[in-house]
Amino acid sequence: MTSEIEKKKRNLDEAFVYTYNYSWIRDKLIMHELTLNCFDDFLKLLYDKTDFKFRDDQREGYFLMTKIDSIASVVKYSEDLAAISIGFGKGHFKINETLRKYKVKEIKDFFQQVASADYDYIRKILGYPGLSAVELERKESMLQSVEQAKQYFGQIRNFYEKNMDLYNCYKHGLRIMPTCDEDKQWMLLKFPSLKNGEFDLEGFEKKEVDENHEEALKIVGLIVTLMEVIFRKHRSLYFNRGKKFECLVVAPNK
Repeated sequence: MTSEIEKKKRNLDEAFVYTYNYSWIRDKLIMHELTLNCFDDFLKLLYDKTDFKFRDDQREGYFLMTKIDSIASVVKYSEDLAAISIGFGKGHFKINETLRKYKVKEIKDFFQQVASADYDYIRKILGYPGLSAVELERKESMLQSVEQAKQYFGQIRNFYEKNMDLYNCYKHGLRIMPTCDEDKQWMLLKFPSLKNGEFDLEGFEKKEVDENHEEALKIVGLIVTLMEVIFRKHRSLYFNRGKKFECLVVAPNK
């Protein structure tokens, strides 16, 4: 007989699986892009509704930090994907328990493990059936889909590891800031985590920020693609809704 505690866990997990908005960080990046690409129109709307005035010399600093916010958001999104994947990989009704207790080390371990994982490991995350339950003519597409998912996880892992320190600097504040030199050239200053007990300072040229930002826009598409498969499949498994094999990993829209 299911205990009251177990029933509560099931209810919490079902609420999460069915209602979690897995695309909100992508939508946030879209709003950032709209602001950056239509900045003068955005300022006009702002001026019409408030007394706020934006100095011209603030523009590039704002652009830099908006892009940093997008990069940091995708690092967080990568961690969210890993934590959710760990939870689903443990089996149903383990989600909230996992999300409340996971450590950063588990995220790093997951990204290491998923790169060389077999079909069975990935398919539990994605909500796919075991190969023995798949019709012969569908096995090849299922295997290809899992392999594609592993490639996406690998690209996400690379982005996550490369930008983790930047994310920590941004998250804790005052360790990352835009600045302008005497030639009016903008760049980003970053005070990274302590190395060998000594303070350090790193500079990022605007070009480097732009490149990382462009990569963030691509990675967010991969994360949403994986999230969509995970949640569509597991919603079907939890609630018996939807077709059994209707969702496979495919390349995200460009």
